[in-house]
Amino acid sequence: MKVMIAVPTYGEMINSGCHESIVETIQFFHKEFPHIEFTVQVQSMSFPPTARNFFISQFIEDESLTHIFYVDSDMAFRPGLVAKMLAFSQPVVGVICPQKAIDFEAFRRAVEGQPAAGQARIAAVGYEHGDEALVWRAGADGKPEIEVVDGFVRVNRLGTALLMISRAATERMIAAMPELWIADPAEWVRAGGVKSGGLLQCFNTIASSDGAQIGSDVAFSRRWIEACGGELWANVDEVVIRTGTDNYCGHYLTKLSAIGNARVKIVSSSDEAEA
Repeated sequence: MKVMIAVPTYGEMINSGCHESIVETIQFFHKEFPHIEFTVQVQSMSFPPTARNFFISQFIEDESLTHIFYVDSDMAFRPGLVAKMLAFSQPVVGVICPQKAIDFEAFRRAVEGQPAAGQARIAAVGYEHGDEALVWRAGADGKPEIEVVDGFVRVNRLGTALLMISRAATERMIAAMPELWIADPAEWVRAGGVKSGGLLQCFNTIASSDGAQIGSDVAFSRRWIEACGGELWANVDEVVIRTGTDNYCGHYLTKLSAIGNARVKIVSSSDEAEA
């Protein structure tokens, strides 16, 4: 088994957490599962879907590779996630990743029922596609439920931030959608890194009926489910981190007022002068 770790970047930048995660994963597998090899490819482009198409085309050309694992440059994860993805043995697996946003009202509600602030923050963060992507099933009592299988849930779309695709999946896509396969791509594609072989455009965006562009993640998901008859599974029991900038808003009086044992008296200097 041999995995290509594919990292699309913008402006040649990779977050330190992403770099450390990749290094730790390679070291972990070298020690615990030495029969599983890794190779790392980094592509800096202004349009990520093109980079992802280039990566998967390079993957297809190298027949020694069994899986491609896309990792966005702002994502951090533990080696255990990769081990679970490989062990789950589904052709396409990913993660329901956090967004760079927090629902503070949800955080307030979570704090009321969750004594650990860190857990409350995790509950309040937004998630890519989130609940809308879940595939529900009827439980024994007929009520809808989510089935978690070995840490994975079935979904109808996956983000591309942490996405693993097997060679078998690429073969199914080429067979089912020959129009996405360019056997002899243009020279600029060759110059961009696809030195030989064809180009698979499975991450191309799709124009919807109202003129909007459907993103590459949803477009890929639709192609895999609708054209290939495939299933999508997302890990939900591993911690993953998306790094971004946070605005830390300070208003210390609000904090003082929130401290239960702090008595706060607010006065005005004009009131004292009149007295």
